[in-house]
Amino acid sequence: MVDGCSKHGIMYTTSNNQITAVTLLIDLAVQGLTATVQASAPGGRKDAKLTLQYANEIANISAKVCGTQSHPEVELSLGVGSSCMSICGITLLDSHTKCAISTKAGIGYQNENWSTAVLYG
Repeated sequence: MVDGCSKHGIMYTTSNNQITAVTLLIDLAVQGLTATVQASAPGGRKDAKLTLQYANEIANISAKVCGTQSHPEVELSLGVGSSCMSICGITLLDSHTKCAISTKAGIGYQNENWSTAVLYG
């Protein structure tokens, strides 16, 4: 269902008998800022996600909180680039220990004939 600058949906997965509800808020405060709320049942407390993302033609910044327990995981990512060159980085943080669980970075190049990327994790 689409309602102005928001979209809402409910999905059912037969493989694990799970219902997932998603709400997407587009151009929240400024153009390019999107918020997504997602929860699943059964097990919705573990599977809940809140994502805040800003994207424009040269940058994409994203923050995601996974889980609603007292210490959810937090994912931060940043991508910057042009039509042929891009760099990106992502880190996953444990909110309880306030330490990085994993960190990855990459750089890529592409043209009309081929593309290449180097990733470090």
